[in-house]
Amino acid sequence: MPDKQARTGSGETPGQEAGGAWTLVNIFRPHAGRTEEFLALQLAETREMRAEAARAGWLGNEVYIARDGGEVVVVTSFASRAAQEAFAASESFARHRARIAPLLDDVRSMPVRFVARHVGAG
Repeated sequence: MPDKQARTGSGETPGQEAGGAWTLVNIFRPHAGRTEEFLALQLAETREMRAEAARAGWLGNEVYIARDGGEVVVVTSFASRAAQEAFAASESFARHRARIAPLLDDVRSMPVRFVARHVGAG
């Protein structure tokens, strides 16, 4: 197996999987016509829970929307699996899930492991 530098390249940033973070890709499929409503709520809820989540070990997230508007992807990272599980078990996260649930057809969540980042030449 190649060494860490070869796998991650010089674009690695602190807190990525190579540094021990626990990262999940969450794919949300809102009910038809409710994507913008879901997205607005998700962003507002993230701002509201941000400080508590950070205290629990949340490192941050990136939010994407499919170009066809059918799905929202949230890539989120925690300092460890235990940190993610503890926050997922919190009352505030349970309330968040209850607020977004009526807007969703489906949610898929999968833990991922960072492998590499490639950047364009320039």
